[in-house]
Amino acid sequence: MSTKDSRILSQNGGRYPFKVSDEYFDNLTARIMEQIPEEDVSDKNTKVLDINKNRRRNLWISVVSIAASLALIVTVALNVLPTTTQNVEEMRAEYTDDDYNEDLMTYTMADNMAVYDYLSGYAE
Repeated sequence: MSTKDSRILSQNGGRYPFKVSDEYFDNLTARIMEQIPEEDVSDKNTKVLDINKNRRRNLWISVVSIAASLALIVTVALNVLPTTTQNVEEMRAEYTDDDYNEDLMTYTMADNMAVYDYLSGYAE
């Protein structure tokens, strides 16, 4: 016996304080179901139609929201992209082939002798 049961029994002289008749749980479900009011079938059909109407409205709102979002994204993209393209073209005009070669040599840490060896096919 658990400590909880022993505490309850010790306070009540060794017997449980609550009693229920033997048939109480046999018909408990039936008694509960009798107390629940029945729904009218015509009201149920009306509710289904209202739910479908709300679904259509919610779908329409979703479609309009998505279309508005896409229009906003396209508008912002079209305003930003031409500026970016112009900047790239300006950079290309300022950056020449000689600058590229110089940067390449600096990046690879190659000197004139290494370039000569590479072009002549000489391997160490």
